[in-house]
Amino acid sequence: MSGKKTFTWGERQQESFRKLKEAFTTTPMLVQPDHDKQFVLETDASNFAMGAVLSQLEDDEILHPIGYWSNTYQDAKNNYPVMEKELLAIVKALSNWRHHLEGAKHKI
Repeated sequence: MSGKKTFTWGERQQESFRKLKEAFTTTPMLVQPDHDKQFVLETDASNFAMGAVLSQLEDDEILHPIGYWSNTYQDAKNNYPVMEKELLAIVKALSNWRHHLEGAKHKI
């Protein structure tokens, strides 16, 4: 916003703010894996750490988390290029949830 434009805080903005606060203060419930359903593995890496979420799409069309994983880089891995850090996150996450993912359908 700049200049002479005004902003009005109305009912729509208040409801959006309430939903945002609820999302930040509500802990997502972990679900038990259903090995008949497809797994979804999402990973990410930054300059100093990597992380992943293992989820499944439920009947309500919402991804429900099964577990979270994160780790920091050790030693020379801090110097890896970003592409290698992203790939390392995938490899480590697959290893972490191997007992769920081996032989199962999943997206990366």
